[in-house]
Amino acid sequence: MFKYESEMTRPVKDWLLAQGLMTRVEFKTPWGICDLAGVKINKEKAQLRMDYKQRATIGPIPRISILENIPDMESGKSISIKRLTSIFDDWLSAERIESELETLIRKKFVISNRKNHYQKLNGWMPMHERMVAVELKLNRISDALYQAIANTTIFAESYVALPYDTANRIAEGTRRSDFEKYNIGLLAVKRDICEKVIPAKIPNKGVNSALQIHTAESFWRLYLKEC
Repeated sequence: MFKYESEMTRPVKDWLLAQGLMTRVEFKTPWGICDLAGVKINKEKAQLRMDYKQRATIGPIPRISILENIPDMESGKSISIKRLTSIFDDWLSAERIESELETLIRKKFVISNRKNHYQKLNGWMPMHERMVAVELKLNRISDALYQAIANTTIFAESYVALPYDTANRIAEGTRRSDFEKYNIGLLAVKRDICEKVIPAKIPNKGVNSALQIHTAESFWRLYLKEC
């Protein structure tokens, strides 16, 4: 049915798009390339972000991690640069933190109403409603499963996509338990069809929030173009 894995891209991409997910092919993760990634952004949260004039992307993961640790303005709380430095003591220097705070202020994500104390203009994080990863494979089921499991560090829904007959054999056989054990979904693909034969279960823990935000940010400019 398929000679190359890349021939499965179009029907899987169409499956993601049909569910209202913006989609990228060969999406870069910290450990490699994910064949397809899909993100659905919450429109109300996106509008709140635009009301704050935060149209720029946040930036690299260290900056996102700093932003996550800054209290929302609405909470009435703030955090000092001294406290931030202690939180990131084994990762980021005081100079790097100060530089990142200056960037966050310039990009309108953070305010400082008291010297060396910071609050974030928020209400929209996290911005995404769904985040889906798909690994394409013609065979090599174990490799596909391993990659899909790695993707659950970012993506709440992680799938393996296989040729139609192969996927259905797995869904009806003993290897189904391997997918269910790790919350991995399975898609059965023909040239014009993509069907979910094992649902991906959303885990209660294990997802890295900074990596999720970084992934959603990579779709932000695309969202601004489409809205």
